[in-house]
Amino acid sequence: MEDSPLTQMRYIRGTFVVDEYIQLIHDVLYENNPDTTVLLKAISQLCRPSRKHIGVKSVITYNFDDLVERILENDGIKHTSIYRDTDISINENLNIYHVHGYLR
Repeated sequence: MEDSPLTQMRYIRGTFVVDEYIQLIHDVLYENNPDTTVLLKAISQLCRPSRKHIGVKSVITYNFDDLVERILENDGIKHTSIYRDTDISINENLNIYHVHGYLR
């Protein structure tokens, strides 16, 4: 039996119904209210639109969570989450690309 974390997670995931598994992951990710970290605040500040429209146009994240979206929402920054092949970027918004998928 392989002991890699990825293989172990596949076994664990197989023991749950999909909705239960997603809820469990969600509960663990957000149990300590990570919405207000210094890093998330800094990301939001960097993403704030400037008067000359120069600045960050998109964010690429390898995380499954919506922590970046939460802080942007709190700071009034328009954004679009892109995580499926069918999702379309919006030029007027900050586009958040979730490379590995997205858990809300």
